[in-house]
Amino acid sequence: MKAKGKRQKAKGKSGDTQTPQLNSTYALSMRRRCAAILLPFAFCLLPFAFPPKAGLPFALARVSAHEPITTKVRFNKEVVRILARSCLGCHHAGGIAMSLATYDEARPWAKAIKEEVLNKRMPPWGAVKGFGDFRNAPPLTQRELDLLVNWVEGGAPKGEDGDLPTAPLYSDDWQLGKPDMILKAASASVAADADESRTITLATNTTKATWLAAIDLRPGDGRVVHCAKFYLEGGACLGTWMPGQKTVAWAEGAAQFLPAGGRPTIQSDHGSCFIAREFAQTLDALDVGHHLIRPHTPTDNAEIERCNRTIGERIDDQLAAVEDADFAAAEQVIDGVIDHYNHRRLHSSLNFLRPVDYYRGNPEALLAERRRKLITARELRKQENIKLRQRLLPYPAAEIILNSERRLVSL
Repeated sequence: MKAKGKRQKAKGKSGDTQTPQLNSTYALSMRRRCAAILLPFAFCLLPFAFPPKAGLPFALARVSAHEPITTKVRFNKEVVRILARSCLGCHHAGGIAMSLATYDEARPWAKAIKEEVLNKRMPPWGAVKGFGDFRNAPPLTQRELDLLVNWVEGGAPKGEDGDLPTAPLYSDDWQLGKPDMILKAASASVAADADESRTITLATNTTKATWLAAIDLRPGDGRVVHCAKFYLEGGACLGTWMPGQKTVAWAEGAAQFLPAGGRPTIQSDHGSCFIAREFAQTLDALDVGHHLIRPHTPTDNAEIERCNRTIGERIDDQLAAVEDADFAAAEQVIDGVIDHYNHRRLHSSLNFLRPVDYYRGNPEALLAERRRKLITARELRKQENIKLRQRLLPYPAAEIILNSERRLVSL
């Protein structure tokens, strides 16, 4: 009965149950618990809720909040010097790849740098370890590799500005000093989305033979030139160049012979007839150079092989028509075929130009004139077609009707 009486006291006059009032101690406890939940969430969003301070990169603002610094390796002290030795030849402002010369430029690529160096993709080097040492090899030492990885995994800190090298990190000047001979090529334009290969012929203008101790290249626009190969006219290879390559001179006592004005050179595969001692002695006696293509790479000789086949077939056809052909007749036929091939035959691989015009003339001007003539001819043909449609029919005008037998009748 007492319990029933207590329950009745909780009811009002209308019989509805009243809502119990929470005491102040319970409400305060609930507020504190909510604040304890929301507070870490608010701090977690804080680094992203406000823009970084002036002059501080956004990526760097996040580093301090989420990537604790656990390394003593600094960009301005160790890392930038490693990059200067092995990477900035390509990765500099105006180079063929993105710049890594400053902390602000390199920091966004930190994880990519670690991945590339660990997978031996950067710096690029195709030689297999254990088959000799190369003076111009760009690969990193184990210590340099460990420093780069430690820097990335330790938070990629910047360091003090006073630790930066005082000397320029990169220079596009000649690596071996001013050359004895500088050959300048004419400027050329390349489409932004094109991948082109150009052959540029430069005259040395040398009056006597000399010896070449080193060779280097300075591209006019480093963002465009990917690689280069140097040849004497006729095929003798002098060297190659790539961005970031360490230019080195040949060893003391070694050099590349550079003839006055060049000399005839034969390019061939590694067939037994071309590597025979008698063949080499004959070339030396005639002062003719010899350039061998790369082993097991027949595509290096594809153009020459096709040229030889075309000329050989033409010579065979003409000699077959000569009765009792002797050596003099064969020599005359060969001279005629070669002259026709170089001075009169149009080659599809040369945009239907003659070799003499393509290699020793002005092919751009010839092709431009050809396009102009083609446009003019099309316009003339268009005008002729218009006149033809407007011309009267050749027979007299007549009214054509159908008779009762459904046959055509002219009146």
